This record gives sequence, C-alpha cells and structure tokens, in this order.
Amino acid sequence: MSQPRCVLCDQPAGDDYRTFTLTPEARAAYQQRFRGSDPSPLLAKNVVCARCCSLSQDERRALASDAIVRNVAPHGAAIARDDPFRRIDIVRTIESAPITDETWEWLNLIGYILTNTQTQAAVHDKNAEWFASDDDYKRVLVRVIAKDINTLGAIFMALRCEWTHQAAALVRTLCESLITLRYIAQDKKARSRLFLGYAVIEQYKAATTLLQWDAARAKPEHVQQMKAFKAEISEKYETACLTYTFEDRTHKRRPFYNWCNKKLDQMAQETESDRLYRLVYGQTSPYVHGSAWSLRNVGALTARGYDARRALIDTSTIMRATLVVWFEWAAFCDQELGWTLATGFPPLKERLDELQAALEVAGPEGPKLQ
Repeated sequence: MSQPRCVLCDQPAGDDYRTFTLTPEARAAYQQRFRGSDPSPLLAKNVVCARCCSLSQDERRALASDAIVRNVAPHGAAIARDDPFRRIDIVRTIESAPITDETWEWLNLIGYILTNTQTQAAVHDKNAEWFASDDDYKRVLVRVIAKDINTLGAIFMALRCEWTHQAAALVRTLCESLITLRYIAQDKKARSRLFLGYAVIEQYKAATTLLQWDAARAKPEHVQQMKAFKAEISEKYETACLTYTFEDRTHKRRPFYNWCNKKLDQMAQETESDRLYRLVYGQTSPYVHGSAWSLRNVGALTARGYDARRALIDTSTIMRATLVVWFEWAAFCDQELGWTLATGFPPLKERLDELQAALEVAGPEGPKLQ
C-alpha cells in the first residue's frame, strides 16, 4: 500500500502523521447529505505530516491556501473541459422541489391511474391470440396507447419537478391522442390505413426540411445519406400524394392538412368529444402558450419565493384536467380492448372529491373543471 501524502505540503507523510476526525454531529450531517456513504476511507487518506503539525498557525494557513489552489485548479479545468457534455442530475432537480404532503396526495392520483393502466397493458401483452391477427387498427392502438401511457408518466415527472406549464402541454397531448383514437375507431379499417400510410409523407417532409436548413452545416457524408434516403422514398411519396391531396373549390390539387385533412376541433365535433376538447384546451391553453395569467405566480415556485399553497393549487389544477381526460381514455380502452379500468373509477372519484373538498376548505383556488 502506498504511503499517504500530507494534504498541506503534498509530501510523503512518513509514519508519524495525524489523521482528521469528525465529531458525532459532523458525521451524522455527512451521512445525511451523502446517504449510505462512509467518510472513514476519505479521512484516512487525507493526513497531516509531523513537520506541518509543528509549524505555526500562520504557516499552516499559508500551506492550506496553496493546497486548495493545487487541488481545485485541476478540478476546475476538468469541469471546464467537460462543460459542453455535462449531465443533468434529475435526482437533484426532483429533490429541489419541496413537495408538501397535501400536494403529494394529488400526485398520488397519477400513481394510482398509471399503475392500474400499466397492469392492464401488461396483461394484454400476454394475449398472444389478440396479436396473432394482422390488423392495421390493432397496430394503431398498440402504438398510440403505449405513447399515452408514457405521457401519463411524463405528466407525473413534470408535476413532481413543478414544471407546471410543461405538464399542461402533456395533458393536451393526451387529450389529442384520445380524440384521434375515437376518430379512427369510427371507421377502423379505412382510417387506420390512412393514419399509418401518412408516415411516408412525414418522412419525406422531414428529409426535405433537413436538406433545406442543415445541408450547409452538416457533414458531406451525412448530406449524401439524407439525399439517398429522400430519393429512395420519392416513389412511395409520389404514390401517397395521390391519396393525401384534395381538390379545392377552384379545382386545384392541394396537400392534406394532416393524415385525415381535419383539424382537431373538427375531429372532436365528429366524435362527440367537443365538450372534452373545449374543457381541456380552455383550462390548459394559458399554461401552454405562457400567457401573463399563467406566468403571474412563477416566482412562487422558486427557491427565494417558494409558496407551497401556490404549488398545491397549480398541481391540483393540472391533475383535475389529467383525470378528466383519463376517465374517458380509460373508458375507450375498456371498450376497444376489453380492459376493466372502469372498475377503479368509484374509489378514484371518491378520493378526488375528498381532495377537492379539503382544498376548498383551506382557501380560494383556481377555476374548477365541471
């Protein structure tokens, strides 16, 4: 084993050296900050030799200053060198949001619906007979529902980090997904084919955009690869355009707005989802677009001006919007896949009523979802 070096003079410490110690209070604080760690090896490694111990306090202080510069400078250089590739510590981000018990009760509602949904999905995945048949509608369901389950998890993560505006955008994503599924389900065979077939249009547009805006900055070999890919799918794209274009009032051929050439509000009207659409969009639009109203309390979620009450109100607002969508999303999955998510509705609604009542007793809140 190599001989320890003195932390002050950076010379071999010899045999007669002193180690650092921690008081019980300092050790407890260390272990609280770094859970599961043991400071003993670190203390054993950092020692002071007998020569430095015999120096005056001023001399040791000067050596300590030199030691700090000696040890910190390489560390700072390493940080500067790695700065463009620094990782985000999501654990620290989460821990920095001081969620109260009251807010946690609202967040637990997502835990309830997410675990129930994942359980149903896991059981469905084992149904080999259901997956055996080749069916466009089934492929759409599997892909969209998998995305929706991930969206529920993302809503939880955003709220846990108190990213309220981003959580609101995800609620809208979940709502749009449900309306799209309802629209496809009205004509499963034809609309599933349209939905899946539009992928080549999106691929071609993405390749064209990349070449228009990034070709001058990208590596030549990457540009050539993208040009080759675009040429490869050009024939499929031209064929698809025959399906995804329409004749306007002036008899001109124009491309579809999207895969079905309908805006979301039109799909909502045709699937009796208009009330859901207006409710969720009306509730989340200020957050999504960053209106002055939605930004009025941003300071309440900062370390300097943290307001636990404001955090509770924002979380409950987004959670109510999430549940409005999820109840209808779950009913759709029960209908189309034979799931039984609706059996969990009564206890969930009862718990939601309890939390809402407690919030109203505690004081004023934001607008309700009826």
